[in-house]
Amino acid sequence: MLVETGHIDPPLSILLVSPEYPPMPGGVGRYTSHLKDNLVKMGFTVQVICDKRGNGEFSGIGQHNPDNSEILMEIVERINPDLVHIQYEPGLYGLRLDMLNPARTCTNIDEFYESCKVPIVTTFHSAYPFRQWMSLPIPIYERQNDTYIVRKAKRMISFWTRLTNYHSFHELNKKKLAKGAAGISFSEM
Repeated sequence: MLVETGHIDPPLSILLVSPEYPPMPGGVGRYTSHLKDNLVKMGFTVQVICDKRGNGEFSGIGQHNPDNSEILMEIVERINPDLVHIQYEPGLYGLRLDMLNPARTCTNIDEFYESCKVPIVTTFHSAYPFRQWMSLPIPIYERQNDTYIVRKAKRMISFWTRLTNYHSFHELNKKKLAKGAAGISFSEM
């Protein structure tokens, strides 16, 4: 309940989820840090889980960690927050594109969205329009001794992977929207 001071009594407990968090560089981490500072000023109890290089209260999640969902569930079960707020930048959660079967496009926190019983708010930090999506770099690991044909073939595979996964990337985001019981916001960084 809100009291006259504008604070919630008892304070709402929020778990912020962001692989990036200061002192790590990155806009998503800075955004999360400013969000935490302001929520605390408003009287909320706020904790952060981030990469081991960040200064959050919890660590262990990361871009290439296939166990992100399990780690998040363990922390949610341990601290029982009222709300989980995920800073969602797909690349920070190991976005995997499948060039042959785009329906298998996924991140390493999809399972958390499926199993978490606590309300989730998601801030989408990337919602790529088609032209921007097609210009994103996908590592193709060219070598100096690759022939012209091999380099062209790798670039065509990269282009094909982006083209075939554009729709599935947005479907993945729509699934997260549907799981967000508490609401959704979009950042304008």
